[in-house]
Amino acid sequence: MRFFYSYRDNRDITQRIELGPSTYPASKSYQLDRGRFENALIKHCLKLGIDFQASCKIKEISLGKNDHQITLLHNEQESTLQCKWLIDASGRMGLLKRKLKLAKPAYHDVNASWFRINHEIRVDDWVDEQKWVMGRICRVPV
Repeated sequence: MRFFYSYRDNRDITQRIELGPSTYPASKSYQLDRGRFENALIKHCLKLGIDFQASCKIKEISLGKNDHQITLLHNEQESTLQCKWLIDASGRMGLLKRKLKLAKPAYHDVNASWFRINHEIRVDDWVDEQKWVMGRICRVPV
């Protein structure tokens, strides 16, 4: 795995300090900027008409047979939503996991998310300068 430390607005990867091994792994893998990915995902959801609620605190989750009810707090104002599908994006808090008593002890306290795509990513298209291409990129064998 390679780490690229923050530099200004992080738009130019060639200006970010890089830390990682000096050899390439055998399989192709890629690492994405989580913040940028989340922002793109939010924009996509909004285009699809999905009701995205940001900066809220979940006060209560009531799971029903067909529909669910969520009580949330936003700017000290409480509101209630009804939904057919509920996606728990609370991370380590695991609100649904705790509510459903699905939590299991974890003795190795680390986290990561991975996915595979069916085509090659051309990271050399991500920056204007081509001299950085002679360096290394993050590829993690899975």
